[in-house]
Amino acid sequence: MIKIVCIPNSDFMKNIARTLRTTKGIKVIDDVSRSGRKLNNTVALIDLDRYETDNLLSLIKDLSDREIRVIGFIDACLGVTNLKFIDAGVNSIFVKYDSVTDNIAKVIESLNRTNYYLPNKLISPLLHAIEERKRANQEAFAYRIEKSGFSMTRKQIDIAYLLRKGFSNKEIALFLGISEGATKVHISRIYAKMGNSTRNEVIDIFDRLMTRRG
Repeated sequence: MIKIVCIPNSDFMKNIARTLRTTKGIKVIDDVSRSGRKLNNTVALIDLDRYETDNLLSLIKDLSDREIRVIGFIDACLGVTNLKFIDAGVNSIFVKYDSVTDNIAKVIESLNRTNYYLPNKLISPLLHAIEERKRANQEAFAYRIEKSGFSMTRKQIDIAYLLRKGFSNKEIALFLGISEGATKVHISRIYAKMGNSTRNEVIDIFDRLMTRRG
């Protein structure tokens, strides 16, 4: 039996709850407010447009920490905003009034099996937002390296970024389209410029650079 809670009790959520109450294997419950309690086989349906962002992200994180799966509903496809919700713990996002009430039971059953479910309509803007975030992170990393006084070429900065992300030499070579031998040479030069001889020491310096203020 999958337990469902609809948050908040808006007209949109009432329509979904009405559909789910007639669905075999699903039970609609009033709330999941018992603080700190983990609930198995429970899914929270949240109208993401009805909350202030900070309060909403806190609510999603609390539900996720309690092992409650979360399906969010929004008025429009907003790539960057969707990433915030997914980072907080949302397992699936749907645009409202997109025939969702007719298919919500199947989505819940699928989500209970696979843990994540995204409709095709949201995948493209989400991938675009991920690519934009990755580019911003890379530029921030390059800025920190240059500001720190470590004199690196752009290629070395790109390799250093992937080193920090935990990529192996082979993976870095494939990602950047260079040979594994060339990758090893670049990494050796990075170590020399930073005055360290181990991967962990260099990564630790990168982490400190990225968490330093200013």
